[in-house]
Amino acid sequence: ESARDLAISIQRLAPDHYVADGAVDHWATLEDTLSRNGDDCDGLELLTYHGLRAMGVGDDRVFRAIVYRPDDGQHHMVTLWFDRADDPFVLDPTGAMTKGMPRMSHVPGWVPLKVFSETDEFSVRPAVAVASH
Repeated sequence: ESARDLAISIQRLAPDHYVADGAVDHWATLEDTLSRNGDDCDGLELLTYHGLRAMGVGDDRVFRAIVYRPDDGQHHMVTLWFDRADDPFVLDPTGAMTKGMPRMSHVPGWVPLKVFSETDEFSVRPAVAVASH
């Protein structure tokens, strides 16, 4: 419930603190985002990522993610909370991808490309079916 409140609060504040990067994408640090009083999705996403970590969610369960929507080529940054391995919660700081805190399986059309933390990085590929004989 606290995580959902965090996601909703940041989504409510995001319109007043969204600052587009311009022609060149700049990945802000948490300090940059706080000192500028805003940023684009990758800076605002740090608020949800670090918020979950401050709530005690383990570093093996919270990851940053670059997601992609093939229909229009849109890229976005969100936080994924893997309370279970097969279907994480999505915390989208701007609400551009989703509102609230749904499971990834409930956000059709978006595909994770890269999932990472301060220490780990994973490329996401479609599962390959293995034929059984």
